[in-house]
Amino acid sequence: MNDREALESVISYHQNIDENRLVAIVDLEYNILYEDGKSALLTQTDGGSFLGRKLIPDLAKSPWRIEIVQQALSNCFNSKKTSHWLSLRFSRIPEYWLIIQTYQPLINQTTKNVIGYKVSGEKPNFPLAFYRLDKLIALSSHHREVEIISESNAQQQFEQEVLFLLFHCSNYEQIAELLSLTNRKIYTKGIIAKTISRKLYPQFNVINLEALKEKAHAQGYHKKLPFSLFGEFMFPLSEL
Repeated sequence: MNDREALESVISYHQNIDENRLVAIVDLEYNILYEDGKSALLTQTDGGSFLGRKLIPDLAKSPWRIEIVQQALSNCFNSKKTSHWLSLRFSRIPEYWLIIQTYQPLINQTTKNVIGYKVSGEKPNFPLAFYRLDKLIALSSHHREVEIISESNAQQQFEQEVLFLLFHCSNYEQIAELLSLTNRKIYTKGIIAKTISRKLYPQFNVINLEALKEKAHAQGYHKKLPFSLFGEFMFPLSEL
């Protein structure tokens, strides 16, 4: 089987299976040859088909992201090994803001040549804290959108950050450390405790932390990544 026939065979195989994750098949020139029903969510949410378009630079768009995707594909080609990346992108629908992207070389077992790439994405199985929040916040800070907002909106934003981190930190001190890092001002565990008891308890009509987390979890706050907390990023899992 020659390389072209092998690539066509891979595409035919994926057209007849349902992997329940986002998949695109890309040739060596980065043209998208196959996409599943959700593949647009790998990159953006403007709808339509990406068949025939290029993975880079058309869909990667941001210069820093183009460089990283190019690196991932180049490593695939040279090493013939699969790599996994944790990716945050706010142009995707919220359910897929955070995904694990996998870059897998497609190899013709007859010629042993790399004939293309399989790019797939799926939601992480682990909570975000598993991937070292401090490192994610620090390394993504230069891609973070910083808005000038009113004092009342700033307080609301802070409360949303605290609420999200309640599900991803082990104690108030860790929450304070992360918020000090991202907001470039000093917070203490006392400030976090007061925000929770004086602001969040009344908002959710509860009187203790367990009830607050139960109500907030039911409303999906553990998955609502605040724009203000992270910048967009794409990091190899091997480094987290």
